[in-house]
Amino acid sequence: MLLNLLLRDLTLHRRVLVSSLFIPVLLLVALAMTPENRNDGFGPHLIFGLFLFALLPLSLHIREGSLGTMADLLVLPLHRRELVRLRFLEGTLACLGYFVLFLIWWVLKLHPDRKAILELFRVPLLPWVLVVGLAYPLPFALKWGGKGLAVAYLALMAGFLGFALLMVFGPQMPALGWLFRGLQALERFHLGGGPGVAQALAFAVPLLLLAAGYRISVWTLQRVEG
Repeated sequence: MLLNLLLRDLTLHRRVLVSSLFIPVLLLVALAMTPENRNDGFGPHLIFGLFLFALLPLSLHIREGSLGTMADLLVLPLHRRELVRLRFLEGTLACLGYFVLFLIWWVLKLHPDRKAILELFRVPLLPWVLVVGLAYPLPFALKWGGKGLAVAYLALMAGFLGFALLMVFGPQMPALGWLFRGLQALERFHLGGGPGVAQALAFAVPLLLLAAGYRISVWTLQRVEG
């Protein structure tokens, strides 16, 4: 069933999907024009491209609403979780495709050393991009479409701003002392466990957030009228 849904989206949204191929072309052209730093794999070309492709399933869902085809999906005899799995699969495949394309281009053009290549796989960049670009805003988009997506990212930016202000002014507030003591204890646990624990936590946290985003998305879609 999931494969049939994927093939349906490839057919229905083929123009959008074909036009999205210009994203890696433009980013890789920009990469070719930047000063060569052969060991810098975490430039904006990689991060921005991954983020845009993580948003692709949300764009397809919003387009379903504008075309009036979402109602057709919701009346099909399938569990709503299959539709959520479809969006997660589309986002993961799109990001992996861009990641592989970027890696091939980076290796062929700049010839980075082995350590720089391995560093791309030691950092949980792709899971975190999927959390921020897909798992977090998907429930908002499922419930309210494009407006929900805008609200989700406005709330995220407000949260980042609030956290930054808290880090600057919070230590001067005695009432928040417990919060900073907790953060310090968490940092000691993270660093005290050695590189193995730090590496495990670095991947475990975004994977847990992806699982939570999936469950919340299923719960949300089950409450959307067909």
